[in-house]
Amino acid sequence: MSAHCPSCGRPTPETAAWCIHCRYDFATGMTREAPGSGAQTMQASMDPGDAAGEHLNMHRGNYSAWVYVVLGFCLNALVWGVLIIVPLEMIRRQPMGEAAFLFALVVGAGISVVTYWDRWRCNEAFTSRYLSGIVNISLLYAPILSCLYANYRGVKKFLKQ
Repeated sequence: MSAHCPSCGRPTPETAAWCIHCRYDFATGMTREAPGSGAQTMQASMDPGDAAGEHLNMHRGNYSAWVYVVLGFCLNALVWGVLIIVPLEMIRRQPMGEAAFLFALVVGAGISVVTYWDRWRCNEAFTSRYLSGIVNISLLYAPILSCLYANYRGVKKFLKQ
């Protein structure tokens, strides 16, 4: 079932935060300006992500994926930490010790925060599509999927695409 946009009259999903045709925002009653137009109206919401309500327009699965997104975040921090510590150990040609490992994990967690920033709900909606409904089976692949999707979106955010 769909509603109609009060601005352009075209059908839109009932759960949509804004009209994709004329960029009318249902919450504020304002039309979003096109990027680069110089208008200050709704400028913070121009980038896709959680703040812009992108997750409201994404296709979702039947199950919540929050646990898997959090595990994906931890996996992402661990992977980035390993990617930092291994080259350092290869340069020094000896183990770095616990302090260096802790430093690498903190830096990895920082990179993960930047990667997941303003994309938690989008990541949850995307990951929920692929859940099997059986926790033990989803636990094998969903955190990896969440981590890969977050890094894909992080690269897109970094490149501003």
